[in-house]
Amino acid sequence: MSNPSNTAQVISFTPPKLYTGARWYIGFYAYDPVSGKLKRKTIKINRIASIKERRIYAQGLIKRINQQLCDGWNPWIEATNSEAFLLFNDVIDRYRRYIERMFISHTYREETYRAYISYLKNLCEWNASRTVPITYIYQFDKRFISAFLDYIYIDREVSTQTRDNYLAFLRVLSSWLVQNGILNERPTDGIKSFGRRSHKKKRTVIPDNEMMRIY
Repeated sequence: MSNPSNTAQVISFTPPKLYTGARWYIGFYAYDPVSGKLKRKTIKINRIASIKERRIYAQGLIKRINQQLCDGWNPWIEATNSEAFLLFNDVIDRYRRYIERMFISHTYREETYRAYISYLKNLCEWNASRTVPITYIYQFDKRFISAFLDYIYIDREVSTQTRDNYLAFLRVLSSWLVQNGILNERPTDGIKSFGRRSHKKKRTVIPDNEMMRIY
């Protein structure tokens, strides 16, 4: 007689489906390595007011989830809440509006506002340029952030301080994601900055004749 747990491992997931009624959601089963059984996963989509847009969104989400499952993704290993299934671009747009609100309310200075918007723009453009861009916010993890910082520091050849400024921004973004229940942990934890000792200031030697002219 076959072991139910072994059967569950063979059938690692069931195709996601849309369920409608008082509560609209997408449901499917995926193998849970902790319990050794197939465990049901549901993703609410009631937030979208228009029924037509809700169906279109559900259709696209089902397609993406099914592809992820076929590629070996497991929701019980990489994500523990439905918010982690939010689209990366949607969450970034929401955070951009948050930054704008913080600036309008005079919580952020103009310098901070402009820097954050620039960092966010470069992050999105880099993700879009990748061979396989991330789709869901749960994919915004330590590996993704480290790759982005390497791109900023190595490919764009910025200073160590600029690289650390990007990391500081990503830490703020990560904290916001945790505070809003979108992620359970800050993906920037464990990523170290270069530190002040590596931030060498560029000094220019002014010739004597120029010093006399300035005097």
